[in-house]
Amino acid sequence: MRPYSKLNFNCKVAAVVGRVNFISLSDEILFHTSTQSALKASEKKNKSIVNALPDNVLILDKNGNILDNRLKEAYKISLDIQGNPTNIMDVTDEDVAERSLETIERVLESNTVSTLEYDISISDVKFYYEMRIAKIDSNEVITIIR
Repeated sequence: MRPYSKLNFNCKVAAVVGRVNFISLSDEILFHTSTQSALKASEKKNKSIVNALPDNVLILDKNGNILDNRLKEAYKISLDIQGNPTNIMDVTDEDVAERSLETIERVLESNTVSTLEYDISISDVKFYYEMRIAKIDSNEVITIIR
């Protein structure tokens, strides 16, 4: 029995255990490690950018379900949002939610950025908002609300 035959890697090391195979395995591990480090750095940078925005940010699926959000406290208080909202209906009124879903559908089909303007009255005070919606992938969009 070869001393390294119990290794279970996603590359072929089994047939001949020699210098070439270990170099290949080492290169594969280094590539994976550097790719993983680059991904973490990219995620950290993107998260910093989103957190620095003064706007509210939602990641929505095609049904209006909130997959992730960065809602500012002032926005939550003004709309009386409790806890973590789970659907676009939780952060806007019914009319705006329906218009949002129509816009999301259009954005996903056309791969364009779209803008939806709306206002919400709270205690006889009108708040004006603009929602920009852009496609992330075939099922998700990012919305920036200002």
